[in-house]
Parts: sequence; structure tokens; C-alpha cells
Amino acid sequence: GNVERIARRFGGDGVVELWASLGNKYSLPPPAAVSWLANTLDPRTAVQWPKDDVPAGAQRALDGVATPSPPSSEDKDPLAVAAFRIHGLADEIRACLDAADIEAAGSIAFRHGCPDPALRPRLWRYLLNTAGKDGSVGEDDLATLAQRRIAYRELRARMLQEEQAARGGARGA
Repeated sequence: GNVERIARRFGGDGVVELWASLGNKYSLPPPAAVSWLANTLDPRTAVQWPKDDVPAGAQRALDGVATPSPPSSEDKDPLAVAAFRIHGLADEIRACLDAADIEAAGSIAFRHGCPDPALRPRLWRYLLNTAGKDGSVGEDDLATLAQRRIAYRELRARMLQEEQAARGGARGA
């Protein structure tokens, strides 16, 4: 029947296409469709690559963070378990970055997020391939960043002025 046909068509890597189709058919907001997709995937699924092309390091990293156990088996406090998991994810991402294993760091962050706000800039520099070998930002990069921030502020100020002018003109009409 229909269930078997759907399972054949959307099995394996096709689950992403399934959720895209369902989201489209039922006019789901994209964040809802992505959230539902994420909740149906195994936490060890590296969704950035086709199933047969997942880099070994990325898969090992996901397997390692999928089922962490708290330091004490007696500790059943949900907040303590969550804190352990968050620190574990940040430590794993940091270790991957230290080892320059960008695919592993990216797979963990893509699948589980980056829980440490202080680590996010370093992670993004690596993912965007703008970090030096040590993860640092060069002087040229800092100067470019400063110029872009100034240009952004100027553009934003100009857009706000134009918007205010348009609102004032619409009121006078």
C-alpha cells in the first residue's frame, strides 16, 4: 500500500526529501519542518553528506557524542545530566578544532549545536575556512572585519533614514 511505497521512496537518505515534501504539502514553516526532521533522525546521522560519503572522522565524532554517560551513575538529576552533556559537546568540538578535524567539529555542531558561546567564533572561522592554522585571525582579517562593520553601520543608518522618510511621506499624502 501507500506506507510501503512511501518507505521505499523515502528510506535512508530520502528522509530529508520526505520532510521537505511534507512541509511543502502542508505549508509548514521551514523551522517546524527542520525541527521535525531533526527529531526523526538518529543523533549519529551526519546529514551534511550522503550516507556512503560520510568522512570517518565525522562519523566517529558523532558516535562519540551520541550516548555520553554522566560521570556518576547515581546522578539522576536532569539538570546535572544536561550540564554534563553540554560540557561534553563543547569539549568534543574543542578537541576536534585543536586536532584541525573540521569535518568532525562541523558534524557535531551541525547535529547538536555549539553550546559554548565563547567557542562559536573559533568554530565559525574554521567552518568558513578563514582561520589560521592555530585558529587565529590575522591582522589583515581584523582590518577587513573593522571596515565591514563600519560599512554595515553606515548602510543600516542610511536604510533607517530612508524608511523614516518613506513613512513621513506616506503620512503627508
